[in-house]
Amino acid sequence: LDVQSLVVQAPQVYFDNDSEHSFEKAFSKRSPLLGSTGADSVAYSNFGLELIIPSVRISEGDIQLNNLGGNFNSFNGADSLKIQNFNADLFLEYTEEQRFIDINSITFNVPGSNIENVEFYGQVYNDDRFFELNSFILNVDDSSVRFSGEADGVNVLKESIQEQITASDLTLD
Repeated sequence: LDVQSLVVQAPQVYFDNDSEHSFEKAFSKRSPLLGSTGADSVAYSNFGLELIIPSVRISEGDIQLNNLGGNFNSFNGADSLKIQNFNADLFLEYTEEQRFIDINSITFNVPGSNIENVEFYGQVYNDDRFFELNSFILNVDDSSVRFSGEADGVNVLKESIQEQITASDLTLD
């Protein structure tokens, strides 16, 4: 299968950290369907999804994040976040060996907050050892920050991403 571009218009995305719809579970491998035979299980275990999409464009999406808990509650005073008017232009590579996203542009707003417009650019890289944010530029309203960071010991295909990040060696520039 050869995919040159993907266009998604007005998606509605929902994550809930207290359910099977958590952000972390979106990246984890699924087990075979219940009731599958041994042959089906073998076929599934050898299946490796690999995607390289040179142009991904998402427009006018909404994202609902529920039960964020922890530090988010302390920061925001709530346990959920609604993102509206989500737009993205990016390159995507997702293989067993590595995950890479080149973000040309992501923009959105957060209704009911002091944040009118958010825009960022950069690259996200992950393999079986490193999780990297490279040359990120984040613009929030009239403020701007540039940063890069690396976590040694994080693989998003494994479970407990938050614990992996906590236990990793972090470097920020």
